[in-house]
Amino acid sequence: SMITRNGIRTFYVSFNMTGNSISSDVNLRRAVLAAINQDEIIAAFNNNATAVFSPLSAVLDCGNRHTFTAGEAQEYLNAYLADQ
Repeated sequence: SMITRNGIRTFYVSFNMTGNSISSDVNLRRAVLAAINQDEIIAAFNNNATAVFSPLSAVLDCGNRHTFTAGEAQEYLNAYLADQ
């Protein structure tokens, strides 16, 4: 289903995943994602925001979901550091 909002703005984080970039590591990218509590961000916008999970999900419900779990980011960060 299509998502419509007046004055929609989309904010996102992108990673350079090529070569020897620090963000080419999947555990580090997962740590960044896990550290973001989208519900708190949406609340800061007085619920006038929509969580985005893919380039299309700003306008189309793709069915993807992210649930914030405290401590999960640290687990991914530890996995990243263990590989260094």
